[in-house]
Amino acid sequence: MPTTRVEISEYAVSPDHYIGGKRVASPQTFEVRSPLDWDWKLADVARGDALTADEAVTRRSPPSRVGLLSIPRSGASTCIVSPT
Repeated sequence: MPTTRVEISEYAVSPDHYIGGKRVASPQTFEVRSPLDWDWKLADVARGDALTADEAVTRRSPPSRVGLLSIPRSGASTCIVSPT
């Protein structure tokens, strides 16, 4: 079950992992503090381990091709097709 969002500088953010398109809570957490003011604790966020990393890698989404741009090598011609 996902953890309640935390407020950081007026923004609600999830302290959980994002795996396979879903938020995944962790039984262990660690403190995150502001690099500008170490006395300011931002949140307790999910602590991952090797199993969490393996799950994230196996459940990852395929990369999106939307917005990718091919850059030709020098000397190559470029053709840009715009959908209408």
